[in-house]
Amino acid sequence: MSAAEILRKHGVTRLCHFTKLKNLIHILTENDGILATDRIEFDIKSINDMARYDGQMESVCCSVEYPNSWYMNKTEESCAISDPLFNEWAVIFIDIEILSVRNFKFCPCNASKKHGSYINSDMNALENIFDEEVLGGYARRPAAMLQCCPTDGQAEILIDGNVPKSYISGVAVCDDHVAKRLYAILKMYNMTNLKVFVAPALFTAEWSNLARIGQRADERLYVEER
Repeated sequence: MSAAEILRKHGVTRLCHFTKLKNLIHILTENDGILATDRIEFDIKSINDMARYDGQMESVCCSVEYPNSWYMNKTEESCAISDPLFNEWAVIFIDIEILSVRNFKFCPCNASKKHGSYINSDMNALENIFDEEVLGGYARRPAAMLQCCPTDGQAEILIDGNVPKSYISGVAVCDDHVAKRLYAILKMYNMTNLKVFVAPALFTAEWSNLARIGQRADERLYVEER
């Protein structure tokens, strides 16, 4: 069974990667799409995580089904100090078929935990991210939890090199104001076929609270006002 098939068996529909809104157009207009840290040119895109305690500079960090909102909020707070004028964020949805064309590693928790000690490249163990207990009870799975969510909401899939833009299936933002601005930019680049969602719960831990009682967070498709 392929990695995509394993995830699909659990009802997973996508991977997620968060980025600053100002980086998004660069990502969407380049065939290379999302670049790993060691492939980013500083004069074109900013890097969210300069420290990379997981040691995976050659990988694109993705989460499963929902974003790592805890780390996104931490990064947002840090970036608000250094770049207060451009501190809006977007969550990029990625087709899980990317795992059929790129090598990857995974981690059942945040990959930076113990400096990457729990990162695994054995695809046969991928399904372990859905276990009732992760890392000897570090995280536990409620019986009602959404099947598509890993037991630890910060579990990661680390994709080698890049995620081509052809595997980007949509973008979520926090409110209608940001969605309207993003959609206007997409119109300028003739990219309105890309779905834009308004999903405020994805930018907090609220999605996790809902997932753990078996509910999905609201995600509303943005429709341009006429």
